[in-house]
Amino acid sequence: MGNRTGSVRAPVVLVVDDDEAVRAIAESDLEDAGYAPATADSVSAALAIASRREVDVVLLDIVLPRASGEPVQPRGGIEAIPELRAACPAAEIVMLSAHDCAQLGMEALRRGASDFVVKPYHPAEQLVSAVARAIERGRTRREVTYLREEVDALKGTFVAGPSAAMRRLMDELDAVAATDATVLLTGETGTGKELVARAIHARGPRRDGPFVAINVAALPDGLVESTLFGHERGAFTGAMQSRPGRFETARGGTLLLDEIGELNPALQAKLLRVLQEAEFERLGGTKTIPCDVRVIAATNRDLREDVRERRFRQDLYFRLAVVPLSLPPLRDRIEDLPELVSVFLDRYSRKYARPRPDVDAQVVEHLRRYDWPGNVRELEHLVQRLIVLKPPGQAIVEEDLPVEYRGASLVGADVGAAAQGNPQLRAWLETSERDLILRTLARCGGNRHQAAALLGIHPATMFRKLHRLGIQGA
Repeated sequence: MGNRTGSVRAPVVLVVDDDEAVRAIAESDLEDAGYAPATADSVSAALAIASRREVDVVLLDIVLPRASGEPVQPRGGIEAIPELRAACPAAEIVMLSAHDCAQLGMEALRRGASDFVVKPYHPAEQLVSAVARAIERGRTRREVTYLREEVDALKGTFVAGPSAAMRRLMDELDAVAATDATVLLTGETGTGKELVARAIHARGPRRDGPFVAINVAALPDGLVESTLFGHERGAFTGAMQSRPGRFETARGGTLLLDEIGELNPALQAKLLRVLQEAEFERLGGTKTIPCDVRVIAATNRDLREDVRERRFRQDLYFRLAVVPLSLPPLRDRIEDLPELVSVFLDRYSRKYARPRPDVDAQVVEHLRRYDWPGNVRELEHLVQRLIVLKPPGQAIVEEDLPVEYRGASLVGADVGAAAQGNPQLRAWLETSERDLILRTLARCGGNRHQAAALLGIHPATMFRKLHRLGIQGA
């Protein structure tokens, strides 16, 4: 656990007990174990400490007075649990009692305690172990909360925007999330396929299970099978011990197979069997393991074309594409751009502890005209870069944009829409656009892809413009 300066502080343990001897013994044992103890003899004293210090664990006696010097109340500690939970929400509460009473323990757990220790705790390790368990539970709880918030943030980033394409996709997402059906996500790189997969998991019946993602293309061929299905000791050279695969790690949850189009034919056959039979064996093993996962596959390739070219099994394609969802590129949902920019501004202003900058309208206009080959991921990285490089408190203006984003203003624009009702303006814009494209092509030696990258437009957009402008032989 670290503080703002980067140094490590000892976890603070608040001992609340009206017995001075109990407090003294606990304080000594906790100090010896490396913790930072604080003590209180009543509920009000404990609340006062919690208001001043960050507390990690509360050791709370069941029999306590409300205030110092007042008579003890048989259930004073239990009655104080909600107040202490509110005063130090990040702390774990462990109840202390001189009697092993299951009924009191259950009531304490219902009110927000996480453990129950019977006094006298002997040896001292009994109390120290209970504190260690509580700290680990607190760490796990914070990690789970953080991950859930991250999922919500990522999911919110993706769904932000009013475009018809996104409304249609979200309707489909909500429908499929409520089921356990296999989903195939398709779309260009950077459109947010993993974010959609996480959103499906978070909204579905397996939301409390793990979400496991694996990029098939990022693994060497020799490791894909053992990574997916696990292996037994001695299954191959270097397999010194048995290891579970991702299908086992994701049990009860969701497994995302990203870049599924890169899976080799032999493993395509094995994956098909797993999906059909809902069971598998580890590499080198004979034991059949049930497959209790929801599978979501993702790709930026045209799997139907791969099926026609016999690069991908047709039966596996149909098994994966029970529900196919196509993610639109950012250029096809450009009306979402202002809201996406706003989301990223909020996110990275918080991350870098800077005031959220204003954005000049001309900046947004440049971004709307850009073709976004990297899609939403590219936009996110651009906004992050602008926040990092811009001095805090200053607005983001046109000059802050990298030249490739400003250069798209003419070439990326819809000439017909811009010059509607003005033939002279249309002719001038088309001549200027044609001249700029030809000069860029000449600079790139006729390479269309390089010219498109230099102009900040997608290659497909470049080809459409070449055809419309009648530029041949480039």
